[in-house]
Amino acid sequence: MNLAGWKSALILLLQGCCGMLAAQQVIHGKIQSRKDRLPIAFASIGLKNFAAGTISETDGSFALVIPAGASGDTLLVTSLGYTSRAVPLRQIQENKQLELLLDGKIKTLRTAFVSTSKRKPVRKTLGNHDVTGGEYEPDTVYSGRSIALLVDSMAVSGKMKYPLYVGQAKLKILRNNLARCRFRIRIYDVDPLSGMPGKDLLQQDIIVESDRRRGWLAFDLSSIDLSVEGPFYLCFEQLLNLADRTAVADGYRQFLQRYPDRLRIDTVMVNGKQEISQRLLRGGIDLPGTFVAVSAAKPARAAHRTVTRETSFAEWKPSGSILTATVELAEAPGLLAGKQVACALPDGPCNATKYLQELMEENGIPGMQVAVSMNGTTVLSQGYGYADMQQQVPVTDSTSFRIHSVSKTFTAVAVMQLVAQGQLQPDVPVQQYLPSFPVKKYPVTLRQALGHLAGFRDYHEDDLSDYIRLGTTAMPLKRWKYSAMTRYCLCLVQLFTIRCSGLTLPAPCWRK
Repeated sequence: MNLAGWKSALILLLQGCCGMLAAQQVIHGKIQSRKDRLPIAFASIGLKNFAAGTISETDGSFALVIPAGASGDTLLVTSLGYTSRAVPLRQIQENKQLELLLDGKIKTLRTAFVSTSKRKPVRKTLGNHDVTGGEYEPDTVYSGRSIALLVDSMAVSGKMKYPLYVGQAKLKILRNNLARCRFRIRIYDVDPLSGMPGKDLLQQDIIVESDRRRGWLAFDLSSIDLSVEGPFYLCFEQLLNLADRTAVADGYRQFLQRYPDRLRIDTVMVNGKQEISQRLLRGGIDLPGTFVAVSAAKPARAAHRTVTRETSFAEWKPSGSILTATVELAEAPGLLAGKQVACALPDGPCNATKYLQELMEENGIPGMQVAVSMNGTTVLSQGYGYADMQQQVPVTDSTSFRIHSVSKTFTAVAVMQLVAQGQLQPDVPVQQYLPSFPVKKYPVTLRQALGHLAGFRDYHEDDLSDYIRLGTTAMPLKRWKYSAMTRYCLCLVQLFTIRCSGLTLPAPCWRK
């Protein structure tokens, strides 16, 4: 887990969440609409030249800590759909409730064009699906932290015609330990000088609030007709209320007081520059807060770029991990509008299809095959999603999938059939059926092997050669010591399957 913001976290640990603010000025106020005096929720409030900022509560109220030496700075207030405000701190009276009124923006509708081209518009999903861990922000003195993924739509410009329209965007949540989490989506163009997020292209608030423990949060932008002309940043801003911020700060502080040796501060290279990063060596996944899924794998870091900022007006900085998020793009507006499955009860296959589509959405499953039979009759056989997302190849009934642990189900059925027939005894040593299996310090029975209680280690998920055998070529000796136990276990699967089918047992597979 990467824990960003080491300076702020250390301040938090030493001085607490809110009690540390006694020696500093705190501005209290409320953000409202000038037209009807209604509160503006989740407005961004911060300083122009300091990384100090916050987000207004649902009733428009806010409290902002002014750091020492910032008395000559300017208070900035922005909210999507409203004009921004800038107030010099010298004009703000101490200990007085500040009332800030924002004017609504006049929205200009874009001209619509109709094309008669016979070319079918292309649509594509871009972003990062890989997950290796989570990113978590324990410093809640300030709020408005954002994390953004660079989406390079130019990479597909040869197949897609500009402008490209933004459809549904998704953010992967690794773990949410709050009652509810809130995220606001932002779309930024790329600043030509810095390469960081520049102009805000999305001019309205789209906020998703969820009590989901983990999975994908979906943000539907298909009805907005938002277009992009090139690379852009897909940004997600976490919105925490005061109660959540206090819970996060207290939980993190208590965790480090209990396990002070689990926090490691390292210097990492990000885009050729040294950056400070924090990570917990183990544990911490149950800390109050929300862990956003990220990937530190080399392929993800080579293909994508992620930047973060601590508050709404802070400087953007590169991140050593890549945000797990995706976005759909299309050549025509409305092409990516969500499709709802309408079912007329009690239509079982239709309800199953609706459930499976929701399951794929929540868990980021690119494609699957499903077959259901009742009383010997097939009632549902269908492919969902894509076998190749980049090439947009749909899943069919002929698409090949690795069955992985589904083989355990077939093996268990085969074994129990042999046990019922009296051909196998589950509680005898495996050497009775596999004489070449080496004798261990402890007995290994078939029941233990089936129940994952035989002491075989797991395979290395990042090394396909550790658990997939292509052909019968002998495995090099240097790999032997790392995968022997796994191969023994696979041999048991092979033995039971062959015995059940009545075929002749070949030589022990680990000797091939």
